Amino acid sequence: MKRLIVGLAILLALVALVPGVMAQGKTVTVWCWDPNFNGFSMKQAAAVYNKLHPEVTITIVDIPQDIEAKIEAGLQAGGAGLPDIALFQDFVIEKFVANYPGIFVDLKAAGVDYSKFAQYKVGPMTDKGKVYGIPFDTGSTGFWLRSDMLKAAGLNPDSYMKNLKWSDLVKLGVTVKSKIGKPLIAWDSTSFDFLRIMVQSTGT
Repeated sequence: MKRLIVGLAILLALVALVPGVMAQGKTVTVWCWDPNFNGFSMKQAAAVYNKLHPEVTITIVDIPQDIEAKIEAGLQAGGAGLPDIALFQDFVIEKFVANYPGIFVDLKAAGVDYSKFAQYKVGPMTDKGKVYGIPFDTGSTGFWLRSDMLKAAGLNPDSYMKNLKWSDLVKLGVTVKSKIGKPLIAWDSTSFDFLRIMVQSTGT
């Protein structure tokens, strides 16, 4: 059964932290989900890796849509058709590791020093003392308030720019809707991201 090194893993990090993990085979396949972001970064990392290991062929495959579905199909098939490395979001790795034990490689046992990474990024990829990924990026998320809508509702936008809690935002939304008849926040019921960001911002 093929074992998968879950992505959020950058090839350069594997060179420095886990010598030999990549070189076990002559061909390494990496799946990415954004050709302009992690796909681009992996190609840059592959070029660096190949300077040290020219005998290894690294294939970067961009799968902009449905990468999680393709990985899940491979996991359900016992690892068939999966790449050597796959990149996906934190909450996805947590689900995959829990639902498909034994498929992923424990990189902590392979020698990765996880004290070098933000621990909140390591947490979702950790299970029973084993760690199944390498953090690839740590990004921030912003929330912008429409100052024109607040002004139209007779409110001072400057009063809501600091220390705004989610409960305060809900009350603000109710006030704005009652004053101007328009919702303050749009909700996309097909995306989990907004709710997930709200929960993560509370430290959960």
